[in-house]
Amino acid sequence: MLRFASILVFALTCVFPTMAAAWHIGPNFGFSHVSSSDVFLYNWGSGTNFLGVSQPGMRLGWSIGGRKNELYTATGLDVIRGGTETDFGVTATLNYQRNFDGNAFITGGVGVFSVGNGSTTATVPVYGGGIGYFYPIASGHGRFRWEVRLDRQAKDQNAGLPATNLVTARLGFDLFSDQ
Repeated sequence: MLRFASILVFALTCVFPTMAAAWHIGPNFGFSHVSSSDVFLYNWGSGTNFLGVSQPGMRLGWSIGGRKNELYTATGLDVIRGGTETDFGVTATLNYQRNFDGNAFITGGVGVFSVGNGSTTATVPVYGGGIGYFYPIASGHGRFRWEVRLDRQAKDQNAGLPATNLVTARLGFDLFSDQ
């Protein structure tokens, strides 16, 4: 996996030098309210929110034509193993963010959520969007950000995973490579 990531970074640097130079990375911390007709949970963290523990997610993004438009991936992974049983939750989304003057932004994206154990696995689509605000720090080398999102997670009837709405408040910071 590390070898693949190294090759990808090298290829982006050679083929798309301006895109490769304008990336940012940072964690997501948050509080989620998950609701459906069958499930009602509050979770802290913005990983997968599968285990309900405080665990950050990771955000990796690229600026497109300056810092007004951004593409970013938001990911999370939870794994717990006890004896012979391993439970996991994985989420990955691809998002677009439009930044406005005054540091406000809107964002929307699509992705997948996968949850499982040794005998059952379910992977369902997730989509949604939100609004937020960021505050530049370190002479423009980074930013603090907050965001409120509404996402919809589809159901997998075979695995017993209900459709849910996720209302999330996220906090995070990003470090920029293009300054």
